[in-house]
Amino acid sequence: MEYCARLREDWYQTDVAVGNYVHIISNAKGPLYIIDNREGMIVVNPDTLVSATHVADSFQCARRSVFQDLCRVTNENSPALVYGKILHEVFQACVLRGNFGTGVIEEAVNQQISRSLEDLWSIGETEASAATHLMDMVPNLQDWERRYNGKYPAGAINVFHSNQRDKTLACVSKVLDIEEHIWSPTWGIKGNIDASLEVKTQTNRGRISTHIMPFELKTGKSTTAVSHRAQASLYTLMMQDRYDVDVTGSLLYYMKTGEMIKIPHRRDDIRGLLISRNKLASAITSRQLPEMLQNSHACTKCYSLNTCLVYHKAVEGGDAETSKLGSLFDANTGHLNAGHLAFFKKWERLLTKEEGDIQTLRKEVWTMTSNEREKNGSCLSEMKVVTDEGYSQDVSKVTRFAYTMKKAFCPPTLPAGKQAGTSTSLVDSNKSFLSLQLSVGDPIVISSEQGHYALAIGFLTHMEPDSITVSVDRRLKGIPKRLPSFEATDNQVYNGIRMDADGIVSVQDVSQLDLTQALYRVDKDEFSAGMSLVRGNLINLFVPDGDEKRRRLIVDLHAPQFRTLSKEDGLNLASDMNLNVDQHRAVQKVLTAQDYALILGMPGTGKTTTISQIIKSLVQHGKSVLLSAYTHSALDNVLLKLKSEGVDFVRLGGAQRVHPEIRDCTPQKFTSVNGVKEYYDRKHVVATTCLGIKQYVTLI
Repeated sequence: MEYCARLREDWYQTDVAVGNYVHIISNAKGPLYIIDNREGMIVVNPDTLVSATHVADSFQCARRSVFQDLCRVTNENSPALVYGKILHEVFQACVLRGNFGTGVIEEAVNQQISRSLEDLWSIGETEASAATHLMDMVPNLQDWERRYNGKYPAGAINVFHSNQRDKTLACVSKVLDIEEHIWSPTWGIKGNIDASLEVKTQTNRGRISTHIMPFELKTGKSTTAVSHRAQASLYTLMMQDRYDVDVTGSLLYYMKTGEMIKIPHRRDDIRGLLISRNKLASAITSRQLPEMLQNSHACTKCYSLNTCLVYHKAVEGGDAETSKLGSLFDANTGHLNAGHLAFFKKWERLLTKEEGDIQTLRKEVWTMTSNEREKNGSCLSEMKVVTDEGYSQDVSKVTRFAYTMKKAFCPPTLPAGKQAGTSTSLVDSNKSFLSLQLSVGDPIVISSEQGHYALAIGFLTHMEPDSITVSVDRRLKGIPKRLPSFEATDNQVYNGIRMDADGIVSVQDVSQLDLTQALYRVDKDEFSAGMSLVRGNLINLFVPDGDEKRRRLIVDLHAPQFRTLSKEDGLNLASDMNLNVDQHRAVQKVLTAQDYALILGMPGTGKTTTISQIIKSLVQHGKSVLLSAYTHSALDNVLLKLKSEGVDFVRLGGAQRVHPEIRDCTPQKFTSVNGVKEYYDRKHVVATTCLGIKQYVTLI
């Protein structure tokens, strides 16, 4: 059946083409839909999930937001980032406890400092200086509790767009979730909400109403940033999709100023945000970049300036005149010749093609049913938790929650024909999980069978023919449950979570039976962010302050230089009689390389042995070595040999994907910043995958 949607007023310029998927949101029955400023909305390419943060930032420059999605670089930590993250964790711990006493805050601060020792080391801070800085915020935290933490509205909040004579009071009466990440194919957006809260409000001493709201904590000073309000508004859509109820607004709290602002859910605001989201989705999908801002004052301050100009020159064929930036354009791209531009354009195109394949697979999580994807071997449908393996206190692990899961319906043998109450799964009930395209170490995403996506993300850590064990970043607590007194307009009450004095978080208002009967789908996930890191590395070859040396070697094809082999080199090599002539030559070549050396070896020719000897020789010469490979297995094969030969190293990366025999070589729990420094100072060999080269230790 055909449907017709007529786009009018602000929607008229919507970028939509033949072949695009669209989601029409309207009260009309069809087949004709009118989408205008008063009625209806359209989401173009809803299967492309755009970050809510990127959409919010696009009002200043849509092109920059696209680059945020396409490119990722490995920037060093900054004090603002590190302290902002710790303050978020401290606030979340206190609000979960419902207690902001000085002792509780100090305990949370000390706990978060112990979990952030590597970050503090990277910015040159100590435990003492960090504690002093963070404890200065105690009055701000306690002021928030005094005004907003309780059972009845008592603290005044500012309501954006409201009549200034109206006085609105509010309080946080329950925590529904912390750091709730939501994928919303309904709206085509995704993001992480600092806290999902139950909030009671009262305006002008009227009736008290209870609504769920997303809450965002801002540790900076600015209370006028448009992007903050836009981000909060988008979170209302995401929360609406997750909790299946209209969300009336969101809360922004600025810790330094103590101001709490409610951003009402307004159609006019949402319309503008969705129009911007559609533009970004179209640009990301088609790779047709939005036009340049062409404002030298704004562009000079933009952190994406060099990326933007490289793309304009290499991909769009632009120049100083078309960019309208004149000398600024020439100063930042004048060093690029025709060969550079051709190289960049070629590899950007190849990355885009590979990225498209990855995105297609990832979209299957929300474009295919669990049964359809299970038939392809990439999903397990109708799974339930049979064992809660507990919460890991290992602060180095992002995925701290472990669960064993089995099929919810698993009859031993089915007779011909469908039996009532049995599984609708397309995988034979007697078929082993080991025959699927899932294996230990695979990234996975866990969603509900009712369409609540990305309830948790993590890794598959163990497999049996009829069960799996997963390690994920969030507690599995089923889908949001409405309480008996729920009323959609004024009493939106759901089950929540609570932390006790021992730091144990438990799910409230849900029976253990309900938790064990919740049905999940477990999908094999794809690391789509990997290509953005690779693209960032490509860009770094061409920006003015980028990797000029490697640009000369890789792009300009300058011949690598080698020094003369010394007697010392020869003596070290002679000490290892297990190498054949070709392996000796390969090791010699590397030891004398001043730029790089390439070793080509067919399978079975001893590359692992050769690499091991190279590393041993470099360490003997007092060199630091970064060992990297594209896959975990290739990396660990070399490390297993190094370990057997007594070479000390540190293996970075999630323990779930590291070979069991070298997990003891991953960073263990540190007790001090000095301990972090001393540990890494002793390590002359650092090993990680290509996509894992983002931790500070690999950049020093």
